[in-house]
Amino acid sequence: MLINYANNREFWELERGLKSYDMLAYKDMAFTHIPNLRMGKLDDAVRNGDVYEIPLGQKLIDLQYKLVFKLEENTVTLLSIEPKEKLLRKPKDNMFKVNLLDMLNKDR
Repeated sequence: MLINYANNREFWELERGLKSYDMLAYKDMAFTHIPNLRMGKLDDAVRNGDVYEIPLGQKLIDLQYKLVFKLEENTVTLLSIEPKEKLLRKPKDNMFKVNLLDMLNKDR
């Protein structure tokens, strides 16, 4: 299948934000779900109206990142990574919270 972006620049910024905040979710998307979409595998996709969503990584407290895409014939159009408002901020704004969560998870 062919992969397109609805908005290439915005999606790239969302990818960078995801990579900064949650590396496991980024790796899950980049090395598992995107290659599976290229091969036409929609195993983890949940249909939500006319779009599909794939959960990325592990759920952190009340936050679960999702890859949102649309399927049209032989083309997958990547729409966004949700929640956008968490990812489009500058990464240093919330790095304290992310580092704190990491430290708490290491203590367990």
